[in-house]
Amino acid sequence: MEYMIARQPILDASLRVMGYELLFRNTSRTMPEGRSATLSVIHNTLFGFNFSKICANKLAFINFTKDVLEEKFYEILPKNQTVIELLEDIELTDAFVEKCREAQKAGYQLALDDVVSADRCVKLKGIVSIVKIDIQQVSVENRQALVKQLLDWGFKVLAEKVETRQEFTELKKMGVTLFQGFFFQRPVIFTCKALPSRIISNYSLFIKSRDFNIEELEQTIKTDPALLIGLLKFTNSVSFDMSEKITKIRHALLLLGQNNFRRWLLGFQTAQANSVSQVVIQNAVVRAHFCEEIALMLKLDESMTENAYLCGLFSLMNVAFETTLQEIVKAIPLDDLVFQTLIKGKGLLGCILQIVISYEFSDVSSVDDLLDKLDLDWDQLTVMYLRAINKSQYTTDV
Repeated sequence: MEYMIARQPILDASLRVMGYELLFRNTSRTMPEGRSATLSVIHNTLFGFNFSKICANKLAFINFTKDVLEEKFYEILPKNQTVIELLEDIELTDAFVEKCREAQKAGYQLALDDVVSADRCVKLKGIVSIVKIDIQQVSVENRQALVKQLLDWGFKVLAEKVETRQEFTELKKMGVTLFQGFFFQRPVIFTCKALPSRIISNYSLFIKSRDFNIEELEQTIKTDPALLIGLLKFTNSVSFDMSEKITKIRHALLLLGQNNFRRWLLGFQTAQANSVSQVVIQNAVVRAHFCEEIALMLKLDESMTENAYLCGLFSLMNVAFETTLQEIVKAIPLDDLVFQTLIKGKGLLGCILQIVISYEFSDVSSVDDLLDKLDLDWDQLTVMYLRAINKSQYTTDV
């Protein structure tokens, strides 16, 4: 499975790119209902791609349905880069306008999409900063009056669906300062491979639960590489102004808090598993628990034991992602010791990981050498392997 998203540039009058509209795309020809499409764009942007890179450190215009805005999903997006684009079919009730005001006061820019009449903008003066006019739906005769009215009310005007140089030149003369359309560039599709999750069936339990049980969540996330990678990538994204790298699950959960974790997890539901990668994930979880068991037997401290677990877990991600391990670990916020172990395989953690891999491949000679180094024996190793299988529960969780 792949994450997929499209982006189309938004330019100023000097043809400098000021931002991108992020658009829903998938491999099927069907378009989901608005809420699903919006959550998919948010999820794919945060989980599949690096937010700053997909937007080239510029503004990201993201379509919001009424309910997605009311549920404040924008709070998991970086306020300095996000423009909340209100869809044209939203009824602008007083209650909804107040919700828009809350988003604006929280530091987010808002844009109103597909405007063809200034009347629709009246209630949103002082709240929405950008009005997008669909020039293909507004006659040439009426464009000037519409643009003038919007400018007089203090809105920035973004002309969308600009298809010719003549349209661009005329709109610029009217005072339009932002532009989007096929004349400049068609939407460009980006894809990246998605890592499947093992516990999609459990998402509703977490989303609906009012309890934010850190211990329970931590244990569940530990056994799911997709959740773990997504959580670490997200909490280390531009959404959070953190000077230190977040490498621990507990730290990430505490930083997110209950509401933002639920919002992120709901977006995560769009992830789907495929059978080939699922087998790889199962093996990775067994490796992780095997490394953890050895660390516990060696009486390593809590931090080293967790790092041993992570080394085992991520040691197969290159197979799941069908890329190099170097590319995987560079994209994931990991402790430096884990990073060095996975790349260079040296030190105590490297020795633990190597004995796990050698045991897995029945490389008796290598296992013998490594057992001597760790002062362990075959009987202990076999017991630890059986414990790892039992802890991973991979025979029942699929």
